[in-house]
Amino acid sequence: MRGWSGATLMQEGDHITKVCDNASDQVQWFTECKRFGMVEGIKTVDVYWRNANRYTMNHVVGHLATHEPQTTFISRLYDQIKHWQSVYPLNFANWHDYIQRLYEHAEVTDSSTIFRAVEMIEQFEPLEQSFCHGDLTLENMIVDASGDVWLIDPNFSGNLYQSWLLDAGKLLQSTHTRYHELMGSNAGVTLRKHDQVLIERLERDGVYQTALMACLTHIIRLCKYQRDRIDAVEALALPLMKELEWI
Repeated sequence: MRGWSGATLMQEGDHITKVCDNASDQVQWFTECKRFGMVEGIKTVDVYWRNANRYTMNHVVGHLATHEPQTTFISRLYDQIKHWQSVYPLNFANWHDYIQRLYEHAEVTDSSTIFRAVEMIEQFEPLEQSFCHGDLTLENMIVDASGDVWLIDPNFSGNLYQSWLLDAGKLLQSTHTRYHELMGSNAGVTLRKHDQVLIERLERDGVYQTALMACLTHIIRLCKYQRDRIDAVEALALPLMKELEWI
């Protein structure tokens, strides 16, 4: 089976072998994540074998979180990323480089909307750095029969800016935008109530607007990988920019 990112997954009994370019980074993330601790109900896989471009892990039986009608797991996820807030990032990336990367993504388009979004993001203070998952969309989680959530497919490398707020922004990408609908990406149940739970937690901590901006950065980064669907990327960005009162 081939994933959206080009990774290949092969099942043999109770194990899954994943072949991908960043296998070493993903294995490091799983290792560090367990070391830093997980909140109750949030889990990661066990890695049994690895080399430079593949690793073998336990096969988790369940369904993607985009198909989970219950909303209680959203609060547990937020508790997890809040836990990571106190864990220092494990790389040397900086905010300026992250902004420059956003400009590089925008440059594959001729969209004034996308460039306007990057210019406005550049005016924000750098996001608080911390350990994070890096790609915490609901499609990168499996909910098992017990209701536990298993985190998979981390985006973890030495040159990628890390912040728990970027994880919050990724969750908003799933719950608060039309991402799964417009990108045909594992759409499942209606996520309106999930979004309400997440926004309530973000507003309680006074970081909703910041997380919304972080969400917009993830939308901009789609440009490089969705070059033939820039209209859809703009359709995702515009409501966020309007809510941020940038248009």
